[in-house]
Amino acid sequence: MGSIQAPSSGFESAQYIPLDHIFEVTKKYFTDPDQNKVNVGQGTYRDENGKPWIFTIFSDGKVELVFKGTEAFKQNRSLSGTGALLAGLALKKANTGIKKVLITDPTWPNHGLLFTSMGLEVVKLPYYKSGAFDSERYMTALGAAESGSAIILHSCAYNPTGCDPTRDQWKGVATVIRAKKIFPIFDSAYLGFNSGRTNRPSHLRNQFSERN
Repeated sequence: MGSIQAPSSGFESAQYIPLDHIFEVTKKYFTDPDQNKVNVGQGTYRDENGKPWIFTIFSDGKVELVFKGTEAFKQNRSLSGTGALLAGLALKKANTGIKKVLITDPTWPNHGLLFTSMGLEVVKLPYYKSGAFDSERYMTALGAAESGSAIILHSCAYNPTGCDPTRDQWKGVATVIRAKKIFPIFDSAYLGFNSGRTNRPSHLRNQFSERN
């Protein structure tokens, strides 16, 4: 009687993608036996015991969306942030045939991996220099970008630098995006992490939603 071999996996030829550095830090945190350890790499609010910190405004049901009252705003559920980006760009690609998406350099590593896997050409815009937003080079690259592209914008607490444009700089970005008919998609992962105010990005609603 011949031996019975276990069936091979249908994914054995899949390629491994680079590890996410933030997730690796978290993994090391959980395996570290030190009782005084603190994880400062995760983008979440935690108490002194490492448990999720629930803000009173959320537990009391008083929080309001920054887009509340905007007729153009529609909502849909998605599988976390990556799922939202995938769904948004897939919809845009299916309806307009966009070929390019603009991201910043640096940015969250998953951005480039996700959009490349969708068959989109990823164009990187210089963003950070000497501890500050590199407005001059960013605006130059944005102005040279192909009209009709999509662009990923970080609403606040820019990942990974934590450095955000000023309101005046945001106005300049919005002006170029409107002029070149670039489609903006906001990645709003860390509301309040820089300012402590979850409604701080609401000014972006006024600058982008009425015209895009």
